[in-house]
Amino acid sequence: MSSSLSNPFSSRIVLSGAYSFESLEDLPAVRANIAKLSELLTSKDYWGVPDGNCISVIQPEGPADILDAVYDAAQECTGTLVFYYSGHGLTSPLNDELSLAVPHTNPDRPHTSVRFDDVRSALLSARGALRKIAILDCCFSGRAMKGNMASSEELAGRSAIDGTYLLTASAENKTALAPPGEEFTAFTGELIRIIEHGVPGPELLDLDTIYMHLLDRLTSKGRPVPQQRNRNGGSRIALVKNARYLKSTTSTVDPDLLNYMAEAARRSFDGHAARTSMRAIYLPYSERIRNASALAHYDEGSRQECLEALDEISMAPYISGMDVVEVLKAIVKIEPTRKGECVRALEGIATGDNWTPIVRGEACKALRKFGHSGAAARGYRRIMDGERVLPIFIASVAREFAEQFPEFKQEAVERLWRIARNVSEDPKQRIEALRSLAKISPDLSSEASELVRSILERIPEKPS
Repeated sequence: MSSSLSNPFSSRIVLSGAYSFESLEDLPAVRANIAKLSELLTSKDYWGVPDGNCISVIQPEGPADILDAVYDAAQECTGTLVFYYSGHGLTSPLNDELSLAVPHTNPDRPHTSVRFDDVRSALLSARGALRKIAILDCCFSGRAMKGNMASSEELAGRSAIDGTYLLTASAENKTALAPPGEEFTAFTGELIRIIEHGVPGPELLDLDTIYMHLLDRLTSKGRPVPQQRNRNGGSRIALVKNARYLKSTTSTVDPDLLNYMAEAARRSFDGHAARTSMRAIYLPYSERIRNASALAHYDEGSRQECLEALDEISMAPYISGMDVVEVLKAIVKIEPTRKGECVRALEGIATGDNWTPIVRGEACKALRKFGHSGAAARGYRRIMDGERVLPIFIASVAREFAEQFPEFKQEAVERLWRIARNVSEDPKQRIEALRSLAKISPDLSSEASELVRSILERIPEKPS
């Protein structure tokens, strides 16, 4: 379960980056990255951090400008501390450590850039912060994983710490991507779309959920694979409200009031705007799908036109798997007679190895919703048995499988134990499996905790 959303008034955000350089290639999208993230994170629709608590350090004069901003925020923060950098990532030829470029950075003079180790020290100085998050959108950002986001002393002695989390745009030996002609960089663009438009699921978006959707969207487009590292429950840190979350009101609201609200929505609906938006190639596919669904709902005469638009979207290049699933669900809602073909397509996704596990899981949920429980169960099992599926995904899918099919909970538990007890498996993956195990079967929490303790004892503590 995600933690609660941190108090925006006690939290601090530092958004930093550079888009114009003396000795490096310019990155014009960085300016848009920072501006849009600032707009979203300060909006009450998403988090609502006051403008004065969200500092943007763009085109800094030198490394000290960024580090001073982080240290100032660290001293003031008693909630969640967020650091974000977008720009060029550099590596030292002597020790491979990561540095963050500023406008006057000379690649041959390491002291002209910001050492990430110094940023880490600044974050760790935030003794009052309950949560610490670092997000790096730069080349070789995965090298930031080599240090500890929380010192061993803090981890052992401060139970008040809710978690620390590091999210990077690429692996330690890979370059990040700034596609020419696009408003944002590849990584931050997807992060912005996830925050702004939300995803199917819970009321709050924790970092684990955000990472899973980033991974799905970026890999489906053949873009650099993001990396994450968390300590002490960092993956459960809730960053923002989920824009797609809908609260159920049918049990507490007067039915007459609901009817009045529905009529008001119908009268205020702008069919022309919806029709334009569902055809607008510059809008995200998810927004076009929502507009097509709404237009068909409020104007039955437009149903065929909406179906044609949805069919067109489903064939678009670079459409994400999640959007394909949403298109199929929308088509069934508009035209139930096409349910058969959509179910067959969802079955293909659920059991197809060329789709990412998170997309296949969404297809399984849709199949169950449409009354095809057998197909959904087969899809879940196919994911969990996949040889190329990472254990972290198997753990997530097993938890979802148990929630969707309580009668098969024991089957999911056995798969999770298989990962957790595999001593050749990565410790982080084993611990993730145990976390899922404790969620779906609380009676096994003590046994799971014992194994976590045993795994941690075998991991040598890295120097902070």
